[in-house]
Amino acid sequence: MPNVTVGEALGQSFRFIGTAWRRAWGIMLISVWLAGTLQAIQGLRPEWIGFVVPLSLLLNAIVGTAVIGALFRIGIEPFHSGDPAFQAAPTGLQWGGLEFRVLGSNILIGVIFGGVAVVFAIVWLIIFSVMAQGDSANLSALEGSNSAASGQALLHILAGPAGIVSMVLFLVLTVGFFYFAARLLVFNLLAADTGSFSLARAWAMTRGAVTPIILTLIIFGLLQGLVYLIGLIVLGGAAASGQGVFWGAVVISVVTGAIIAPLSIGLQIYVYNARRSGDAGIAATFS
Repeated sequence: MPNVTVGEALGQSFRFIGTAWRRAWGIMLISVWLAGTLQAIQGLRPEWIGFVVPLSLLLNAIVGTAVIGALFRIGIEPFHSGDPAFQAAPTGLQWGGLEFRVLGSNILIGVIFGGVAVVFAIVWLIIFSVMAQGDSANLSALEGSNSAASGQALLHILAGPAGIVSMVLFLVLTVGFFYFAARLLVFNLLAADTGSFSLARAWAMTRGAVTPIILTLIIFGLLQGLVYLIGLIVLGGAAASGQGVFWGAVVISVVTGAIIAPLSIGLQIYVYNARRSGDAGIAATFS
């Protein structure tokens, strides 16, 4: 299979931002507007949180799937010349079988990662409780109703062996998350392209490319953090009143939709297209 490199991954991903906005500007505008508006409403009307959060989840699922579907279509369209089922609409505003496959693959990945997180949390709580038994005074304070005392007790417990073990476990979780995210990077695109929800095939397609994928994802994460800091510092002149945090959150929501989303999808398309011709299962699908 062709090699995947960090330099090529970054170059292809950043170039894809312009392609996404040229080819799918309609759904991209809706996505950015929705992200900024929902974040602003949560900051300006916190009392609406019980209504806004479920609404945000629903709208983001629909619009987010439409964005991913539109950008995936652009990426794999050359492999399906003349097939209307894969052609991208001029504005990116469309919904078809490909988008349903994207939605299904997202739900499956969410269930898998969510299940792993729940199991990890249960294991951590058991280990934490067992190791904290030797510090009965702080453990009692932690279980009390005084939030300030509970916070202090938690800090004292984490300063001991329980904290060291917790740090090691969360380090393992972080490394594991990046590794599995890299190995399953093309799963959604594989499902959109072939209709196959094969974790094994997606896993095989990223063999030998894990390190450059992880490094590229880390760079994207640092970029997103930098964007948040800029929003916090430049637009948050009234940080003492909470406006800095508010505007920082709005900015990162908008920029995530405008830049980070097509950037990450560009990475998926680059890796997938680089490995697609060498995957016998995919080749058989279209033979």
